[in-house]
Amino acid sequence: MAHHYEIYGEVLSSQVRLDELTPSSANPTLTLSRAAGRDFFDASMERLPGRASCFWLHGRQIVCDSGARLDTFSVRDLLTSVAIPAVLRRLGHTVLRATGVLWRGKAVLLIGGSSAGKSTAASLLIARDGLLLCDGIAVVRVTTEGQPLILSGNPIIRLWPEMLNSVGLRARDLGLVNAGLEKRALHLGTRFALGTFPVSRLCFLAPNHGAFPPEVSLSVADRIALLSRAMSRPPVWSSHTFDAKGHSRILLALSRLPDARMLHHGSSGDPDSGLVEDIIRDLK
Repeated sequence: MAHHYEIYGEVLSSQVRLDELTPSSANPTLTLSRAAGRDFFDASMERLPGRASCFWLHGRQIVCDSGARLDTFSVRDLLTSVAIPAVLRRLGHTVLRATGVLWRGKAVLLIGGSSAGKSTAASLLIARDGLLLCDGIAVVRVTTEGQPLILSGNPIIRLWPEMLNSVGLRARDLGLVNAGLEKRALHLGTRFALGTFPVSRLCFLAPNHGAFPPEVSLSVADRIALLSRAMSRPPVWSSHTFDAKGHSRILLALSRLPDARMLHHGSSGDPDSGLVEDIIRDLK
């Protein structure tokens, strides 16, 4: 029996249940299947590198090598954080390393590298009446009028144990994101918004030792450079041809949003209410 789930505006058909994703009754546009043995895989399929090497891609098809020696948590995390984004990237979607939150009807993109505090800031916004749109990976489109849109991902946010403990949740009660990372996967349920939303603000995050001074306003050129950095993630995405003109149009539309700033925080596991107040002030 096939199970259908909506993620990043696509409908994934899966042979196995994926309770962390949002069920859908629509016709599938992506497929996930399992296989084992070399006879199944051929030259038309592309194997993802590194820890995601258990996944093979061909067009809109994702095949998981059921013989791979990875724990269940890691496989499920790699599916949503690497395999599906890699397929979308190859289909021409603009994929960014970013976290999206809907706060009082306004969508904000939190952009930054690893340990920049995207999930931490998002969780604090969610505690202030926000809704999660995506965590770690964002898929963005643009309308014919030039309005950037964000497509929601799945209702899972990945948080460090210190952050979970600070809001009264016991990290040890939650599953690991994967075997090599201490972050825990928290299912937000009703605190997740499914759909497509206009992006109102960009917020670039960096540790206090970042190259930019605290709370600096960014020029359009700075924004484009930072967005380009957030879009590139070799070797998983860079080896495939893509519509450079289309991506440039989306990055330019994002860079022209008002009041984009670089904000700094203490550490990825440190709840920084001042950082969130800055973000909320920009959204009001």
